[in-house]
Amino acid sequence: MQRASIKYAVRLVALTFALAGSSAGGVEPPRPAEVAAPVENALPKNGPAKPQALEEVVLKSGRSYRGLIESVGPDAIKFVQVIRPGTPEMSVAPRKIWRRVVARTEELPAEQH
Repeated sequence: MQRASIKYAVRLVALTFALAGSSAGGVEPPRPAEVAAPVENALPKNGPAKPQALEEVVLKSGRSYRGLIESVGPDAIKFVQVIRPGTPEMSVAPRKIWRRVVARTEELPAEQH
C-alpha cells in the first residue's frame, strides 16, 4: 500500500515539474494564427488530385475488385485490392482469385501498371 502511494507521489511531482518547466523560461507558445496555414493555401491551386487508374477483376457472380494485378497463373490471379472508402485514407488487401470464377479482367497498359 505504501509503495503505491510513493509511486503516485513521484508521478505527481514529475508531472508538476514538467508542467512548470514547459511554461518557464519566458518562451511564449505560438499563437493559433501562426501555427495554422491560411485556408486558401490548404488545397492546390489546380484542384484536388485525380485518382490513380486501377485494374479491375470482375467475377461471374457480378462482384468486382479494383486494384493491381500482381501475376496471372494457370489457376489463379494474384491481386492487390485497393480500398478507398471515399476519404483520403486508403488500404490494400492481397487476394488470390481463382480463374474459374473470373468473368473478365480490365488491365492497364504496361506503362501505367
